[in-house]
Amino acid sequence: MDESCSITLLQLIQEVAYCDGSMSQDEEDLIMSLIDSHGLQEDRDALKNRLIEGYSSISKNRSVARGSVKRIDRNELVKRLSALKSKEERDLAVKLAYLTAMVSRDSDDSTDMNAKELDLFQTITGAVQCPAERVRAIQWSADEELQEWSMPSLKQVLLRWLA
Repeated sequence: MDESCSITLLQLIQEVAYCDGSMSQDEEDLIMSLIDSHGLQEDRDALKNRLIEGYSSISKNRSVARGSVKRIDRNELVKRLSALKSKEERDLAVKLAYLTAMVSRDSDDSTDMNAKELDLFQTITGAVQCPAERVRAIQWSADEELQEWSMPSLKQVLLRWLA
């Protein structure tokens, strides 16, 4: 994955997390996990913004997930997503957006995604020209991954028992 794609995907998941007005701890933890597993990186302007805000580390929770004052403009994000070259990059964009939207659900949400997340997700799938059948396949695969990601580790289970 080239640097431009990596930056686009990180901007994408940050925007999905923020689109409902706040970022939950689950969304933040997932973003950190996705950064590690997919090698996502930020552009220099975002790094500079975080340094101005007092965040000095490149990959700490608060710096990466909450650090940038300036969110990407939705039209700019759509433009960047439309420029993704390969089918794999476009599929990954859909998967990461879906994972981020699904990881944290408010108790008053009657659906899996709230209206703002759903609107952004539909914008994303349109921007990467992903057919509905392919979107469903990606969602099914992402649901399985999300279940594995959210399962407590043996260490967490033992700590709960000992507490």
